[in-house]
Amino acid sequence: MDNDQAVTTDTVSNGAVNVDSHNVAENEQSMDKETKKEEHPIFKLIEEGNIDAVQKQIDVEGVSIETEDSHGMTPLMHASWKGRTDIVEFLLKQGASPNGGNHEHDYTCLHFAGLAGSTEICRMLLEAGAKAYHTNSVNRTAAAMAAFVGNHSCVAVINNFVSKEEVWCYTRKQPLESEPKLPQELAKSVYKIVMSMNTNPVRIGLILREEPKLVENIKKVANVLELMSDKQFKNRQDVNEILSLKFHILHYILKGIMKEKEIDEKRTEEKKTPFIDRWIKGMLLGRDTDGFAAYQENFLRQGVKEFPFPESQLFKMLVTNFSHCKNYGEGQTAAEYINAAFNGQKGFKDFENCASCGEEKAEKKCSSCKAVFYCDQVCQKLHWFMHKKFCAAMKIQQEKMDALKEQNEKNDKESAKSQAA
Repeated sequence: MDNDQAVTTDTVSNGAVNVDSHNVAENEQSMDKETKKEEHPIFKLIEEGNIDAVQKQIDVEGVSIETEDSHGMTPLMHASWKGRTDIVEFLLKQGASPNGGNHEHDYTCLHFAGLAGSTEICRMLLEAGAKAYHTNSVNRTAAAMAAFVGNHSCVAVINNFVSKEEVWCYTRKQPLESEPKLPQELAKSVYKIVMSMNTNPVRIGLILREEPKLVENIKKVANVLELMSDKQFKNRQDVNEILSLKFHILHYILKGIMKEKEIDEKRTEEKKTPFIDRWIKGMLLGRDTDGFAAYQENFLRQGVKEFPFPESQLFKMLVTNFSHCKNYGEGQTAAEYINAAFNGQKGFKDFENCASCGEEKAEKKCSSCKAVFYCDQVCQKLHWFMHKKFCAAMKIQQEKMDALKEQNEKNDKESAKSQAA
């Protein structure tokens, strides 16, 4: 993958890809308008979502799964663009190439799925071998085009995708090795970590809490993540800065847990709660003045600084963002900046993050102050030791804000009535 994905959102938000808007509009017109050339009926059947008829065309009529329309689009491209998940699944099982076709503007199936906003089809195509680094005629990847039209969930899926082989390859013993780098029984759990779209330390800690074998073998897991990071950046054919930095951050978090675990094991006092729970609370420990998790902030900023490839554009972007945010608690946190680097910057935010693990679109509020959001009860319980110190004050502040909002809405309605009269 080139650097395009790493700077996708900054580039888009600055209007540097205005040429794409014409390209996308032109592409939509070329796909939706009737062409003079008579197209094969399979394309109309895909548009209608008639999977039975599509299957008949291929299984009975013998239509090639790689047949192209007048724009160089294959059936799989059409199904990806129209969001026909069942047809995409059928075509892939029949051997359709996720990188096939000869589209007139060099769009791939993944481009169309990203533009259509179908995260499931993006995932299916990537698992089938779609190349995320392929660019169209204006040199934009599928992730860049998805970001351009605001389909950020597709950007996150594309940027964070890791094939299973990239993890499972470490479970096979190599020449001169007495044992594989990663035990076979850990592969599934490690894959769960690397596929996580949230690298907040608390979220990673919660995964480890569910997978205790990872904690028991944390040194091996951390070493594998370091190797994966190096491999992604040193791949001459496809340098993937996003995954390289992501694997480095995961390695850094696990290395930090490993160090704390070694210290904890030497302590002789009675331990009433599991180590990983205490480590998570350490990450949530905040300032006395406002509860801001300053330790976690410093921890993550240091993790980025230790990235061994300072020539990375993504690394430079994060360091610049950190330098502009010197007053902790003002603007985005380090965890939010890092997640945005991997999942794509959003032009606006219409949701709240979990106060514990940073998961997006947290919907559960503190029942008392109604000012702090959590993704579930587990996160709320973990954060209560900090939040309870500020809950009462936040409740008063929230009530004032709600009253002001209500008064403004009332004034707007009265103003609208008077203007209408």
